[in-house]
Amino acid sequence: MSTVWFIPNKHYYVGGNGIYEKNLLSDSLWNNRNDISKYYATSIRGNSLNDVFTVGSYGELLHWNGVRWKSFMNETKLSSGAYAAIAVKGNLVIAVGLDSGKAVILKGTR
Repeated sequence: MSTVWFIPNKHYYVGGNGIYEKNLLSDSLWNNRNDISKYYATSIRGNSLNDVFTVGSYGELLHWNGVRWKSFMNETKLSSGAYAAIAVKGNLVIAVGLDSGKAVILKGTR
């Protein structure tokens, strides 16, 4: 695992070689959400339960709007690299990473 994001006593996400979630820490099992992405997840962040982002290998960038996950990989894909981290605040999303040994910064707004 390489990332964790949560709202206490409401919802928890962990990511790495897969994305897993649960509603309460006391729940016995983590739900494996292998339907979300086939790529390594390096960072998960959000504004609220209905506004969650994750980034990872090959430029994977996903957004959860409370109803479904949407991939922006066609717009953000990297030829040989990964986004290492994502930060979200209000309507601003920033992701950073490497592509073929060069720094990459992605800025997104609503």
